[in-house]
Order: sequence, then C-alpha cells, then structure tokens
Amino acid sequence: MAKLMERIKHEDLYELLGILPDCSEKDIKRAYRQKALKCHPDKNPDDPLAAQAFHRLSDAYEVLTDPEVKKAYDQVLRARQAHAIRNKQLDAKRRKLKDDLEARERQAQEAAFQTVVERLSEEEQLAREIERLRREGSRVLEEEQERLSREIRGAQAQSGASPTRTASSQAYPLPSTPAESAKLKVRWKDDAAYDQSQLRQIFAKYGDVGEVIVLGKPGKMSGLVEMHSRSAAELAAQIETGFRDHPLKVKLITDTQTPTSGPSRPESAFSTPLGGALFASAETVARTQDFESLVMRKLRQEEERKRLIREIEEQDARDAAL
Repeated sequence: MAKLMERIKHEDLYELLGILPDCSEKDIKRAYRQKALKCHPDKNPDDPLAAQAFHRLSDAYEVLTDPEVKKAYDQVLRARQAHAIRNKQLDAKRRKLKDDLEARERQAQEAAFQTVVERLSEEEQLAREIERLRREGSRVLEEEQERLSREIRGAQAQSGASPTRTASSQAYPLPSTPAESAKLKVRWKDDAAYDQSQLRQIFAKYGDVGEVIVLGKPGKMSGLVEMHSRSAAELAAQIETGFRDHPLKVKLITDTQTPTSGPSRPESAFSTPLGGALFASAETVARTQDFESLVMRKLRQEEERKRLIREIEEQDARDAAL
C-alpha cells in the first residue's frame, strides 16, 4: 500500500480515466476497460510506455472501486486542488504587486530624470547668462577705457609740450585709500564658485568697487573686496549672500591700514636731460606721458595688490585667533 500511495499521491485518477468525481462504480469500471484494452501490454508488446500506462490505470481502478479508499483519496484530491487554487490566487496577487512596484519605480526614475534635466537646463542657462554678463562687462569697460585714453591724448596734444618731470624733482606716490572707503572680507567653500570678475560684478551693484583679491586653499576660499563708499560696504555686508548654490559669508573689516608710498620714478626711464638740445614735439610728449602713465599704473596696481594680500592674511590670522 505504501508503494501504491507513492504512485497515486500526485495523480488525478479521475482525469486519468476520463471520468467525473461523482460518477458511479459502473462508470469507473467501463472507463477502465475501454482504456486498458488500448494500452494492454499484450496488444503493445514493443511499447514500454503502454505497459506503464496500463499500470497507472490499474492503480486508479484499485483505488476508486474501494469506497473507503476512494473517500480518503477524494479528500486528499480536494485539499490538493484547494491548495493549487490558493497558490494561483497568490501568484496573481504577487504578479500584481510586482507590476505595481515596477510601475512606481519607473515613475520615480522618470521623475528623477526629469528633475535632473530641468536642473541642468537651469544651470546651463545661468552659466550662459554669467558668461554673457562677463563678455558685455569686459567690452563696456574696454570701450570706456579707450574713450578716456582718447580724451587724455587729445587734451595733451592741444596743450602742446609740457615740462618733463625728473626723479629728483617729484616722486610718484601710490594713491591712498579714500577716507570713506571700506573693505569686505568674503568666504566660500567651493573652489571654483567665484573669481575676481564675479566678485566685482556682485558687489558693483552696491557702489564703486576698487581692488578685488582672491586667496585661500581648497575647501576654504576667501577674498577681499574694496568698496569706495563705506555706506555701500555696510549695505553689502548686511544683505549680500552670493549665489544660491554657493553662498557667500560677507564681513565688514573695520580696521584698515594706511598704504605705503610707492617707489620714486627712475630718472633714466622718464626724465629729459637738463639743458639738452632735444626738443620733443607735442605728439612725442603725449606718447611719453602715456607710457609713463601705463608704467606707473602697473606699479600702483602691483603695490596695491601686495597691500591687500597682507591685509587679508592679517584678517585671517585675527579670525583664527578668535
């Protein structure tokens, strides 16, 4: 019986015989005879599958023709069918849950991708606008400087030759910082967030901007912005925060230092020999004065840059000590 149980526990004997579970014993015997005659080993001596089918039919007949065994088998069959139905329903629920989860994941991925695209578009637009402002600002500045140079050359040409100055008669001091000017200390984290041009454009909306110095090390950048008006510097220190993605910390520097005077102008470079027999034309004098102005402007800018760098380093040291 154990072997029989092992053989039939996964079989649907009614389906094997081609009958319904509520059929009579007479129907079971008739169905068995019809199928057994077709696959009987004597009629199919060379077919091993026929013998196997015949033994399966014999097991079905033996079980279903015994009322008690048939009753127990029917209970097992119903339980197996109910289990199969539950599994089928669970599989359908699992498939639905899986489909819903995959749909939500796709929606989340599409939303994240759209957000990235929009953010990139906004950043690209901001970068284009900044580049446009930088180009236009440089062009306007160059045009204004060229206009001033033309006016100066025209005025010098009309006035004629003017006495040249020697190193012994006059030195060229660096311009001192106006009494009402002030300086701003700025800090930010992103190394590439700001440069001198951007800082100048940011603080120019508060007033005239003088020298702008950028210093620092990776992850801790700082700069010094000189404002010609102290009220403009105070206003900028109160409300300016820089770009939204790269905030600035702005601090008004209250203690300033008096700049040192610049070096005297070398006689050999700019003086005309006293009592000499050379007479410069108005055009030659204008050219000489333009060259002198350019050289002295470069010297003043370099000296001012060194002074501002010293101030920002001293301010960093004071902030670190607090």
